[in-house]
Amino acid sequence: MATTVTTPARTPSPGPAALAGPAAGVPTTPRVGLRGSLLLLVSIYVAAVTSVAMRPEDNPVAGWWPAAGLAVALVALSRPGLDRLLLVTVGLVAVTGLANVTGGRDWGISAAFGVANAAEAVVAGLVLRARHEGPPALVTLHDFVRLIVAAVAGGVVIALGAGLAVLTLADGSLVETARSTFSSHSAAILVLVPLALTWRARAHRDRPGELPIQVTALALSVALVFMPAQELALTFVPLTFLVWAALRFDVRVVAAELVAFATATTYLNALGWGPFAAEIDAGHTT
Repeated sequence: MATTVTTPARTPSPGPAALAGPAAGVPTTPRVGLRGSLLLLVSIYVAAVTSVAMRPEDNPVAGWWPAAGLAVALVALSRPGLDRLLLVTVGLVAVTGLANVTGGRDWGISAAFGVANAAEAVVAGLVLRARHEGPPALVTLHDFVRLIVAAVAGGVVIALGAGLAVLTLADGSLVETARSTFSSHSAAILVLVPLALTWRARAHRDRPGELPIQVTALALSVALVFMPAQELALTFVPLTFLVWAALRFDVRVVAAELVAFATATTYLNALGWGPFAAEIDAGHTT
């Protein structure tokens, strides 16, 4: 009598693609190493000096502080570990404090601003890093909400720190300073951090001819709205082209355009051009 031996079918082991899961196609944001950290610290110094130099003469606080976004990105993307976080914090205190001194502020208030800026970056950066096994990303709605929370938390920290520094060391207004710093720093975090979290994302190439048209339209709208002696309230016009980018292109394109738009409008406002010039001349800088 013949005996039939049944060999169970072997289930093929999943390959690397199967193990990776649905997130395999999502690019991860790389950690920032030593050279990247030094480059970011230099960029923070340059941005901070520029902001201090361009601030209104009657206001101790800059209208926009892009160094805040760079500092938060540095904390959020730095390698894990308490020792690395402490080094980054010390570097931020030194760089932002020195930038304020370079911009013409005295050592006392510069040191206070340096501590406040570093505290802001640490709080906001740790919010972005919370519950992330790897570097933070900007892929899901939860990631976006976390970015909002980080911007608000960082803004509150810098508002309190800068407000107390101005009140005690410069006889300024705590409320006015807190209001100015909260808006300028939170805006910088919301504009610059998304670019840092998405710069490795793969761009869609299915609309190669549309992007140059959209960028040209945005640039022309900014030039027309913020030209010299232009006082009409047309600031909504460039926003329509930013909405165009948000509806048609990926997050990296939108983030890059927001950075360019914020930088250009801040510089043009500082020159006294565009519809905000009259408000700035009248002393309404917040």
